Amino acid sequence: TIGNAQVVAPAGSGKTKVLINHTAELVSRGVKPSRVLCLAYNRDARDQMATRLTDISIPTQTASSRKKTGATVSTFNAFGYALLNEYTGQRFEYYDDKKTDELKDTAHKDIRRDETDSDLDIPYIRGKLPWETILEEFSRIKNGLVLPSESSFEVKVSDTKVVELPTSKYLSTFDNENVKKKMMTFDDQLYRAVSILIRDPSFRKRIQLRYSHIVVDEYQDLNPVQVNLLKILSAKGQPIFAVGDDDQLIYTWRHVKDTNLRDVVSNFGYTKTYKLDTNYRSSVAVVNSSQQLISYNKNRISKVIQPGPNNEKGVARVRTEDSINNQLSRIVESIKELKKNSTSGNAIAILARQNASLVLVAHALDKAGIKRTSLRGVSLFSTPVAVKLMNYLKVIREPKLATSQEICDVINKPNRYLSNEFVGHLLEKENCWSYIVA
Repeated sequence: TIGNAQVVAPAGSGKTKVLINHTAELVSRGVKPSRVLCLAYNRDARDQMATRLTDISIPTQTASSRKKTGATVSTFNAFGYALLNEYTGQRFEYYDDKKTDELKDTAHKDIRRDETDSDLDIPYIRGKLPWETILEEFSRIKNGLVLPSESSFEVKVSDTKVVELPTSKYLSTFDNENVKKKMMTFDDQLYRAVSILIRDPSFRKRIQLRYSHIVVDEYQDLNPVQVNLLKILSAKGQPIFAVGDDDQLIYTWRHVKDTNLRDVVSNFGYTKTYKLDTNYRSSVAVVNSSQQLISYNKNRISKVIQPGPNNEKGVARVRTEDSINNQLSRIVESIKELKKNSTSGNAIAILARQNASLVLVAHALDKAGIKRTSLRGVSLFSTPVAVKLMNYLKVIREPKLATSQEICDVINKPNRYLSNEFVGHLLEKENCWSYIVA
């Protein structure tokens, strides 16, 4: 196609194949691979796209590559980081969990000192530092492109009092601290890149002229800062080829709009729409059941999805149980029944709404002697309840070796009616236990 196009590609319809074939068609028409920018939502999608392009002899490169001879295949964030590195000539360090916690603690103390000239003192709140709330608001500003001056957050300063504070002052403190330390958050990678492109016309023009065609995967999951990056990159008339499916939108918590695909025309001008209507991956029962369920969602692009001609018939059942233990028993019984009918273990998948629920499922499977895959990044001792239990055991066994955070994490669980001020005071003590018993 010539000009902007969006492909509505439901699950199992060959979305990746469409992306690859479109890029191959551009190259066959004489477009140099280096003039094509392919943006993927995550690393797995990026790696799959790069591999499949390489398999058909189209050279690829990362966003940070200096050769600029192949098609650039990148995640949005990696592309933003590469732009920052190109513009500043600097390497930035990312925050890991430990460094994020250190920054929260330092910034919180700075803010408390900063508030000494007012009537407000922001205390440590048990279970959640105020900076955690503030960081969530920072993320909303940077991903959702909300004006800092129009943003505020609420902080509980006592059991009965909640205050609303302007975000802009604390965002400046946070960003200035990052600049000093040459560090950035995940959200900064795109937010800073877009900011630079907006305020520096010379750099913006250089990047815009670098690419003649832009291919975008999982368009439905893009947040405002990602959409605005595309608007800047395509401002010289470069056609956008967007592939996605609004029925598969799962990132509204990242400030993503459920109207993304419907807004392509208003964002980029005339756009031709193509709809893929066959799911070649799922069973007939799953396709029909899922379509019946999603049809109740009125805010979607109208589509009718059919199962492929060779799809298995399959079975779809809905069962409810009145307790978690009964649910676990039902899962175990169902898997045993499937395996008895020669269904292999690798063909069975268990999905849960929350990671913590998978710990219980894993325990039930282990108890029943059913083999399973390991839980990635989730363990029994990483859940909030288990962390508190472990901290209790540490304080009981070796109180002098327990950290201030470990002691304060359990000192009011259950509630012993200790004041927030006292708990915050303990957190600042290096030898917390010795201070308590002195």
